[in-house]
Amino acid sequence: MSIVRRDIVGKQIFLSALWVFIVFTHAEPVYPETLPTKGEDDLFTMIPTGLIKSFQPVLDAYHKGDLDHAILETKQLAGKKALAETATSLLGDFYFRRWEAAGSGEGMELKDAQNALEMVLRKYPGTENADLALLKRGNLYLGKKQYVEASGSFTRVVARYPQTPYAASGQVGLLQSFRGLRRWDEVVRSYPLLAALNPSLANQQKAVFLYADALFELGRFEESYARYQFADALIPGSRIKGGDPELYFHYGEAAYRSGHPDPAKAIFQKVYKKFPDDPTATLAIALTSNIVRTKGDVGAAQELTDRIYLMESTFPETKVAKIIAATGRLASLNCPNPCESETVRQSIKHIEAESKSVFLDRPFTTTAQAAVLDGLMEMRRHISFDRAESLYGEMIPLLPALSPYLPFAESYLHQTVLEHFDSLEDPQKVVTLYHRFRKAFPPSKMDGEVGFKLAKSHMELGLLSDAIEYFRPIAVNVKYPKSEEAFYNMGTLLVQMGRYPEAQNVLEGFLARYPKRTDALLPLGNLYNLQGKVDLAINAYQKWLGYYPKHADRKSVYPKLAGDYRLKKKIDNEIKIYLQWIGETKQESERPYIGLADAYYEKKLYGSAIQYYQRALKVEKNKKELDWAKLRVGASYLALGRKNDAEKIFQEVAEQAKTPIIKKTAGDRDADLKAEKERLQGVARATPTKKDIDFRQAKAQEERRGVGTSPAQE
Repeated sequence: MSIVRRDIVGKQIFLSALWVFIVFTHAEPVYPETLPTKGEDDLFTMIPTGLIKSFQPVLDAYHKGDLDHAILETKQLAGKKALAETATSLLGDFYFRRWEAAGSGEGMELKDAQNALEMVLRKYPGTENADLALLKRGNLYLGKKQYVEASGSFTRVVARYPQTPYAASGQVGLLQSFRGLRRWDEVVRSYPLLAALNPSLANQQKAVFLYADALFELGRFEESYARYQFADALIPGSRIKGGDPELYFHYGEAAYRSGHPDPAKAIFQKVYKKFPDDPTATLAIALTSNIVRTKGDVGAAQELTDRIYLMESTFPETKVAKIIAATGRLASLNCPNPCESETVRQSIKHIEAESKSVFLDRPFTTTAQAAVLDGLMEMRRHISFDRAESLYGEMIPLLPALSPYLPFAESYLHQTVLEHFDSLEDPQKVVTLYHRFRKAFPPSKMDGEVGFKLAKSHMELGLLSDAIEYFRPIAVNVKYPKSEEAFYNMGTLLVQMGRYPEAQNVLEGFLARYPKRTDALLPLGNLYNLQGKVDLAINAYQKWLGYYPKHADRKSVYPKLAGDYRLKKKIDNEIKIYLQWIGETKQESERPYIGLADAYYEKKLYGSAIQYYQRALKVEKNKKELDWAKLRVGASYLALGRKNDAEKIFQEVAEQAKTPIIKKTAGDRDADLKAEKERLQGVARATPTKKDIDFRQAKAQEERRGVGTSPAQE
């Protein structure tokens, strides 16, 4: 965004804020444009010229440094009506200055200052003195770290009368409030608004430092360092107003993080020399040790590191400093990874222990985040994947949403997870790791080796539906060498899942893309069979048999193909298949004689059927198959008219069969044959022979001639 455009947007934001303020504070008048303005720092210009004489004792006491006497004199004047507003305003200022002189604490000075300022706001609303009181009240809130309340006071100062010098100080106060709330984006957004408020050089410097610090917290280190440099040069010879060591340390760290080690070292040295008792001093020492170590001065680095190790971890900054020192020491070791040494073990112990402690500190500062992340990255070379993943898993949820290190932490975690993933062979562990860290597996990783391993692992664990979905992006990535295998596996798994129409589309598509992969004809034939598409199944099986004359799976294809021909009532084709199958089978016991015999039986070629049933009876071990073969032999004999042979077989099956239905069927047929035989015998007895007929005819003739016969003759 250009500077002009940024100014326009800034003014629009400011006017919107002003309108909101007016709406919600309509009871208080807004200053007229003609109101004279007075300097922010020359506070005694608030005394009207005509009242200088009355306030001279006050001024004299103040100029002598006797603030208590000045306050006493001012209280006496506050009781006079004509002097009350000025005196009350001066009291608020004096108490505020006394609070500042006391170190901005929580004692009686704070209560006196609060009461005095509230008195001004209550008695003289809508005056310039009230605005000055608001500004000071905002600073009181800043001192108490009540940043929300501070921002409210500063917003009113800026909005009520933007042309006063107080507005610029109020805007700086807002930046400080947002910084206290760690709302770095608000600091960056609000900083340009200061330009329209005609700030003093001191306010400009303070604002630029705050802006640079917000850029630092957002991870924009190069920009931050440039702004720090600019702020440091605004007032030559000056330092951060109030001597804020954290701001100045961040100045050095911005230089360090953006690749300017020499300026960073100089700034850090000033920090720990100027603020030796401040917690940031230990951080400055730790980062200085890293700088001198990388420049080869191991002795100086070790001396600084030892100083840090000897400190007690009273402050979070000391813990962070120990992490930085241990990380630097670990990084400087020249040994293979992982490296077995006491120095490595101690360094890892320091990093891990202090990191877990720092996780619990609030706020989890940007400097701390960087130190922990650097430490984990360096540790990762020497510790297990599980430990590294656990530490990353603890840290990431604690990072602020705007942390500049959040994407880096997630990236390093994902990198660690992927390295761990590559090292695993156990499908269960592969799948578990994936589902624990799914964000480590973006779509860009899922159409290659990672996705293939994951899909295969799910397939081996029987998680077929998931495996299909993980194979899918690989199947369409024709540049990946295993795309063909993934495509094929997807089709066969869909068959196993019973998703037949989808499986058919996939396998047909697979053959269209890879016409030389004729092995796919077999699962495709099975798929056609499962859907009742017999003609398509026959075609697929026949092609497959033609392509693979010696394949071990032929013996599983033959019965399917023979069965399909039976369904289509193509018995001649079925017989050919069985003969081909028998011709390829070397073991007599494995030859499908019963199937061939059944085909001949269906064809009514009973002699051939009997021949192969009898051959089956010699080699078949399955009792049920034996019972069936014998029953069919009997039926074949019967069909050929060999009833005695049939009766013999049926009787044997009825007595010996293990299969109840076959046993009953044979018994019924045996009974039928016996009944028919008895019937035929009865008919034979009832029919006279030729001798009987001749005898009866002779006897009848004798009776007609009247010739008798003797009993003996009869």
